Amino acid sequence: MTIPVLHEVYVAMKTSNIAYNEQIRRAREKKAWTQRRLAEELGVTPSYISNVEKGKQVPTIARTKELAKILKPHINQKALLKKILEKQGVKEEDLSLYRKFLTKLKKYF
Repeated sequence: MTIPVLHEVYVAMKTSNIAYNEQIRRAREKKAWTQRRLAEELGVTPSYISNVEKGKQVPTIARTKELAKILKPHINQKALLKKILEKQGVKEEDLSLYRKFLTKLKKYF
């Protein structure tokens, strides 16, 4: 995982308690889009969007960023990315270590 991605997640650590799938569904509905419309914009099938919104499928980090761009301003990209990484097994203590690393790194810049 790259440092910019970890940094985005660290910044978002406490921004949202809403599950990633619920965030995506709500943002899509705020745009008054169907799952089919979002699927077309993202270049995937409507069943993929349905599975993501039900929490049956976890989008990749790249796809999460695409979703956030498409659903902007109705979604918090950093909070969504945090939830996706949690779902993929990145632990909060890993993010805590990263925060300490950033603090030490700032001394040299």
